[in-house]
Amino acid sequence: SKGKFDQSIRETAIDNASSWGKKHWKTIEWNYRKASYYSEYASDISAIYDQKWDWLIDLTEEWIRVILGWLGLEREMKRTSDLNVDGKATDMVVDMCRKVGADGYLSGMHGKDYLEVEAFQKAGINLLFQDYSCPEYPQCGSGPFVPNLSIVDMFLNCGPGSRQLLIGGNGFEA
Repeated sequence: SKGKFDQSIRETAIDNASSWGKKHWKTIEWNYRKASYYSEYASDISAIYDQKWDWLIDLTEEWIRVILGWLGLEREMKRTSDLNVDGKATDMVVDMCRKVGADGYLSGMHGKDYLEVEAFQKAGINLLFQDYSCPEYPQCGSGPFVPNLSIVDMFLNCGPGSRQLLIGGNGFEA
């Protein structure tokens, strides 16, 4: 990663010299094999790691597709790099919204630190800030609840009920 701080995710190659995928899968398998819903989702996860990935963007996109499927959401995905987006910072996000016909944009709470609300208002785009609070749910293993691990942790432990847990943990601010 040295010297590649400004590199986009689209330009990030995966180093397949190591068996990183096998190690990731074995770690998930070892830590979650006793989770309540492991058997329901393990094949989806192992299928991701069974593939050879050359680019981080392709691996990331596959994870997003799988998780959207788990959530029961069918969405068309477009890569920002294919949209010919103009501008920087807020202007770039507003242009991205325009190019896909969005009338709203959901940002994390820290978006308040850098997004210019007025630019979204001027463009007629409703800007919301998500203040997510991870609800406590049963996790496999011993020890206290660890919040904000990953959506994979939530699904392997809670199964289809994860969608409702996620919705229940959302807070929004305009």
